[in-house]
Amino acid sequence: MIQDSQAPCSAGSRRSELVQRPAAVGSSLRATELEEKAENVAKAKAYTNNSRENSQMRQPHLVIIAITFAALWAPIQAKAQDQSPASVVIDLHARRFRAMTEADVTTLDKLLSGDLVYTHASGWRQGKSEFLDSLRSGELAYHSFASGSFQAKLYGDTLLVNGRASAKVRSKGEELNVELLYLEVYVKQEGRWQLAAWESTRVAP
Repeated sequence: MIQDSQAPCSAGSRRSELVQRPAAVGSSLRATELEEKAENVAKAKAYTNNSRENSQMRQPHLVIIAITFAALWAPIQAKAQDQSPASVVIDLHARRFRAMTEADVTTLDKLLSGDLVYTHASGWRQGKSEFLDSLRSGELAYHSFASGSFQAKLYGDTLLVNGRASAKVRSKGEELNVELLYLEVYVKQEGRWQLAAWESTRVAP
């Protein structure tokens, strides 16, 4: 009888063990999830730290690039600002005289001020639009135009030039080969030099 009473107790113990095992498994799963979450948090923090370090490493490089660009640009800008009046005139003459001989009114439109007063050696006086129209129509045709010696003086945004030039031109059907003395005025408008006045006379024989 004692054996009979012990047998049910043994079965009850086994059932208790079976009930306890799922609880143990559940605890193990929760522990695993917590470990995974902790690992993910650690990875996120590591990524954030790496991003900050990379950003801090890039900043000095950007500063170096900016300083290098400024150092390279400064001499170029200073050179443009320090350009002598004579070199400015040489460049303006080269572009304007070439445009005149080629009847390039598009280029001349940029080189001539809207207030231009152009007085030829014959006394013929034109404004900008009349001068360009004469070139378009062929009423005025420059075969060659070259500047000789000249003097240039800068007065703020005004450049005063006097000198000597030679020209071969057809004016109102008449072919001319002339030596000229001239006085011209350039003004700086919208960041570029433009011819505002030209007056010439023939060199005395």
